[in-house]
Amino acid sequence: MTRYLLPRLALALVACVAPLSAQDAESGVPWRLSYFPYLQASPNDGVMGIARAIWFQQADWDARTSLRRSVALDAGYSTRDAWLARVTYADPTIATNWRAHAVVEAGREPRFGDVRDPIARERLIARAEVTRRAYGPLQVAVQLTARHDRFEGTGEQLTRRYPLAPREQLLLPTPNAPAAIAQTDLIARGAIILDLRDREYEVNSGVLAELGLIAGSAGDGYQGVYGSVRGYASPRRGTRVTARAAFRSLTATQAVAAQHELPQWESPVTTFGGHGSHRGFGTGHFAGRGLLLGGLELRHDILNMGDFGAITAIAFIDGGRTFADTATNALILTDGPIPPAGRLRLTTEDWEWGSGGGIALRVLRAATLTITASGGDGETRWYVGSGWSW
Repeated sequence: MTRYLLPRLALALVACVAPLSAQDAESGVPWRLSYFPYLQASPNDGVMGIARAIWFQQADWDARTSLRRSVALDAGYSTRDAWLARVTYADPTIATNWRAHAVVEAGREPRFGDVRDPIARERLIARAEVTRRAYGPLQVAVQLTARHDRFEGTGEQLTRRYPLAPREQLLLPTPNAPAAIAQTDLIARGAIILDLRDREYEVNSGVLAELGLIAGSAGDGYQGVYGSVRGYASPRRGTRVTARAAFRSLTATQAVAAQHELPQWESPVTTFGGHGSHRGFGTGHFAGRGLLLGGLELRHDILNMGDFGAITAIAFIDGGRTFADTATNALILTDGPIPPAGRLRLTTEDWEWGSGGGIALRVLRAATLTITASGGDGETRWYVGSGWSW
């Protein structure tokens, strides 16, 4: 898979950059180039150094977005041999009442999931989304995704985590022998979005809500529904209270990658945990086709220099749970209670909670780095992430 990575990324970048001169002539806003390094960190991957090059047109000072349009190239490698390569094209002003967003991404995570019992995940994703403003703050988005994922571990690990998924190797007679799940998934998603935020970067007040339907081809195919609500309020200058609630429900399926993703408008979230879902657990610790998430976060500016940047203190609580299918192979033994069925139920029982705090460093208008520590599974988990969790 990886030997074709660089040609594919190069073609994607050329396709994104090709129309730039025509757009420049139309808007009269010059294109600029910026390049800089930044860090990310997680309990799974360790510290990852990432280099970014971004071509962009600056938005007007009073616009809802910080950039008129942009093409960004990110490449990184971590202290635990994880790597990432990504090309992103974002254009919220492609035409009146229209916007577009596209991503081509590849990567490998040798320690995905439970940090005490990890598996490996390798992925190649191409995703394109078009949004049309229907009426006022109401918008309709359509997204198409093609992805290939490979999960590697022992037969016992993969069966316990993904009991319905077919494996490349039989478990008999040695459950601890290496095994893998490799799947290609073609996904269509449609969503209705209600955007009442004051702006799309460094939000001070408002609500962002969405409800969507998804259908994929991996395994024996699947369908699903998801929804999320994110709210923001500023009770006083420099202080913001934010909250998030979300759910996702999939039909019974052999698909694996879909169990680790919460679709969201232009920014899907890896679940759960992770920087964008639950900071008390390693990335992808829990898997299940039913998912509930919630969170509350308080952000208070220690130092705010306006458009030049800010230092913000964070306190938060994350919660959620998955609904996992039960292993069907009687030779695979698991400790503890039998996992619940994978069908989603709206309940507050058996939620996993984690609370913590941290600090956010903002440079200029929208480049934000968050450093957080949280307890969720008996240990403190540290994350360094690009952007807010929601």
